[in-house]
Amino acid sequence: MTVRLMNPSVVDALEATMREYGKCLKGIRVAGKRIVPSSGVVAAFSVRNLCGNITVYGFGSYPKTPYQYYRLERTERQVGNHVHFWKLERRFVYGK
Repeated sequence: MTVRLMNPSVVDALEATMREYGKCLKGIRVAGKRIVPSSGVVAAFSVRNLCGNITVYGFGSYPKTPYQYYRLERTERQVGNHVHFWKLERRFVYGK
């Protein structure tokens, strides 16, 4: 098995981009908040120049939708990581 690690500068660039985007939105305060992009938005951000279109799933909060879509022995979580800024991330992904 080959394991590849993403360069941390990609995540840093995405955090900076999301922070600047958040400054332009009404109802979102980014000052003083830690913004840690989720692995899903990092993946979408990373391939944006490789793909003509990117379709994402699972970026939203709907009642009765599990936090984690996959099942793997003893890894299921009911709630997300508190360092992720979900409201900003949804707006960043969907542009709303």
